[in-house]
Amino acid sequence: MMSLESITSAMPPNNECGEEEEGWTKDSEREQEVRSEDINVTQDGKEATNNCEDRVEEPKKGMTFNKSEDAYLFYCRYAKENGFSVCRRTSKKGNDEKLKYLTLLCNRAGKATAKTSNPVKPRPQSRMNCPAHIRVINRDGKFNLNRVVIDHNHKQSPGKARYFKSNRVLDEHVKRRLELNDKARIKMHKSYDLLQIEAGGRDKLPYLSKDCQNYLDKQRRLRLVEGDAEAMHRYFIKMKVDNSNFFFAMDLDDKG
Repeated sequence: MMSLESITSAMPPNNECGEEEEGWTKDSEREQEVRSEDINVTQDGKEATNNCEDRVEEPKKGMTFNKSEDAYLFYCRYAKENGFSVCRRTSKKGNDEKLKYLTLLCNRAGKATAKTSNPVKPRPQSRMNCPAHIRVINRDGKFNLNRVVIDHNHKQSPGKARYFKSNRVLDEHVKRRLELNDKARIKMHKSYDLLQIEAGGRDKLPYLSKDCQNYLDKQRRLRLVEGDAEAMHRYFIKMKVDNSNFFFAMDLDDKG
């Protein structure tokens, strides 16, 4: 039977316990830091997985779209991700005026044609008979993908895809914002700066500054100002004098 003194002498000094406890604590903190890094890596991995999931699926035969416009938007997203632009080439309507099929091509499809009379200074040509295209046909109101050519005969530029025309789109929210700011006499470049800040940078915007400017210019031309209606009325009267078969009608409000 062990005595009290032997038990006491067998116990480690207090400072040794403290050192062991302190060492365990540091190891625990170090382990927690490692686990935190592992968690961050895992989160990055999830984000990478999500990015992979967000990628546009490669066009395949048998894919179905509710509308031809859905097929066009899908191919535009795929083109933007892979560094080329899209154009509509051929389409045909039936006797019922419903679209029967639609062909979407890479914008470098077709043969290059010279558009200048000066052979010394030829204009650069983008068309080079690229075979890449898809075709959708209307089957019972659904558009099925029945022809797919993926390969291009030119180098693709994913980094420049946002500058291609088919990839620059102004949504309804942006259009409304530009119109309201324009009526409030806010300069266009300031509106564009605000849109950049909201998006988190210029590279996050799917359009350029000149796209916003072109849209505003178009809306301004369509907007009637004081005196435009009267000028239009005078022009119609002149047309009536010149051509007796010309007919016009104007609906005026209380302000004329």
